[in-house]
Amino acid sequence: MFNFFAALVCKNCSQPIPLPSPTHPGRPLDRPLWPRDAQTRNFLCPQCKQVFAYSAQDAHWLSSGDMAPSPFRKRYSVVCIEVSCGTPNCEAPIKIHTPMACDADIPKESRRLVALSSVQLLGCGAAHFLKGSLHNAMVLRAYFDQDWQVR
Repeated sequence: MFNFFAALVCKNCSQPIPLPSPTHPGRPLDRPLWPRDAQTRNFLCPQCKQVFAYSAQDAHWLSSGDMAPSPFRKRYSVVCIEVSCGTPNCEAPIKIHTPMACDADIPKESRRLVALSSVQLLGCGAAHFLKGSLHNAMVLRAYFDQDWQVR
């Protein structure tokens, strides 16, 4: 028997990035895969540590099939990690999302993940861009994103 789960497929390593259900207050349980605002989001792959932009069209139902057990056996949700673009006095952080266990030390785990990550090209709201390794990027904030439920 196959189980299905919502996920993004990493644009670098093709591994699934599991997604909990998005929060949609007042909507019927039609199992949407993406938050209502349909905004593009930057997601960090827990496997290869690459960050890419994803849209609602990138979210799919995947079959667990013969896959190895998920690293997300614990309850998890999506964490938003805000990092500095590196431009002095810029107040427009770059937001990076990733699934994370609910019992994780969010600030510590976020700093660890960012230090191991790299990006092709990500921009902040003020049109400054980051490219390459994020090992020197400053984590400004990290929190569970209210657009996603706990799974």
